[in-house]
Amino acid sequence: MATEDLAGGTLQHLSALFLNKALLAQDGSKGNGRQCTIDDVEEAKAVLRLFPIGATCLAYAIVYAQSSTFFTKQGFTMDRSIGSGFDIPAASLQAFIGLSIVLTIPIYDRIFVPIARTLTRKPSGITMLQRIGTGMFLSAISMVIAARTWLG
Repeated sequence: MATEDLAGGTLQHLSALFLNKALLAQDGSKGNGRQCTIDDVEEAKAVLRLFPIGATCLAYAIVYAQSSTFFTKQGFTMDRSIGSGFDIPAASLQAFIGLSIVLTIPIYDRIFVPIARTLTRKPSGITMLQRIGTGMFLSAISMVIAARTWLG
């Protein structure tokens, strides 16, 4: 059972039973307030399906915020001298974030995506949700490694 949405596609019914109870009062015999349509309930379910992605993005925001403070703090405590008499400024360690992104994107584009295409037989290699999940996992691992090195 599906209904037409505004774009002409269909909204599939999801199995969130607690939201389906909002549809029970549609026969007009019960309910004094505003009643929900099928489209309202389906759109609410679609928004709730996005909640896990939003919740995990909070973890990424923490990792992103840590880079500006942690790298500088770590830079003050480490030996930054190169050769004799040349010290790298502690705040310049943040440049390594952008440098690592610039270096790893071509590796991802030229090596990982073609391998993923052959394994999954999808033009994009892996889905967007798999990319988000991998990024969240790598962010969590980097925070664990950073905490272990900071604690000793």
